[in-house]
Amino acid sequence: MTAHKHAAMIKAKADNMDLVVFIQHDQTEWEQVLICLPQHKEACLHWLNGGEIEYDNMKNWIAYDLTIDNPKYPLQDFTGLEFNFRIKPRKEKRHIYISKLGATTYAKKTKEEAAREVSIMGGSFYVWKHYEIEIEVEV
Repeated sequence: MTAHKHAAMIKAKADNMDLVVFIQHDQTEWEQVLICLPQHKEACLHWLNGGEIEYDNMKNWIAYDLTIDNPKYPLQDFTGLEFNFRIKPRKEKRHIYISKLGATTYAKKTKEEAAREVSIMGGSFYVWKHYEIEIEVEV
């Protein structure tokens, strides 16, 4: 009997003790097992707990979406090197002022906080313009 054409690769994956295994014990007689590479562990665990993650398609980050309309195979995705995963960054609004001369205030949570910074800098409100921006924050 001849070996499967990918037998060496399958054996190498099975022998890889660096793989992370997540097991969900249910009340039923079945167990759900998900295996992932160590570099995907944080994103995989976040996703298993209901969090949103993204994968890199070499151009930009795309939401990792497992739905009937968009089926994927997480057993393959998290054990392969084809994808890079990250926890989807949370975005929050911040307020800044920019002067006509190019000076900027620090990004503040409220417009009033940013305006206070303009007054601390000794600038007139007439040469400063308010902007609302979105920044990514750690989850």
